[in-house]
Amino acid sequence: MSSKKPLLIACESLKEEIQELLRSESLDADAVFLSIRLHMDFENLRVRLEEELSKRVEEGRGIVVVYGDYCHPRMKEIVKSYGAVKVDAINCLDCLLGGKGKIFEIDPTRSFFYLSPGWLKSYHQTYGSRMKGMREMFHNIKGLILIESMGELDPKKVKEFTEATGLRVVRRERVGLDGLKKVIEEAISRL
Repeated sequence: MSSKKPLLIACESLKEEIQELLRSESLDADAVFLSIRLHMDFENLRVRLEEELSKRVEEGRGIVVVYGDYCHPRMKEIVKSYGAVKVDAINCLDCLLGGKGKIFEIDPTRSFFYLSPGWLKSYHQTYGSRMKGMREMFHNIKGLILIESMGELDPKKVKEFTEATGLRVVRRERVGLDGLKKVIEEAISRL
């Protein structure tokens, strides 16, 4: 018999946080995670998300997609076409802040790069062969804002990232898991 708990289809950039919410029983759901590398190719993200939605919709339970509006230009349309709901968030970092565009309150000019546990853990695989060109890639960014959802980010890894990009840390946002929990619970309530 299949579980009737809601199913979260999420980017692995939020895997540690979502798993902690499930482990602590703060959320009553199941979750599957799609590769963070899909962010680098809209077509691959669309195909993989549609494959997962198609497979999971047949299970007959509510599906919440934990991706932001900006993760794919057609994200809302894709999710709606499968009868699923999506969290109300711009991107995964906005999810950690509680969604609804709160990231724009922190950075209205969109001048900073944000680093969360998931992005810090996987930026090597995400940027891959472009690692040597990271300083050039980030040259128009004013600085780095750390989003700390699971405690302090590893200082050695943060230093490695700042050295690779030439960005300096300008701010820390210690957000915990409440914002993510809130944005997921709100989406579940719409199932």
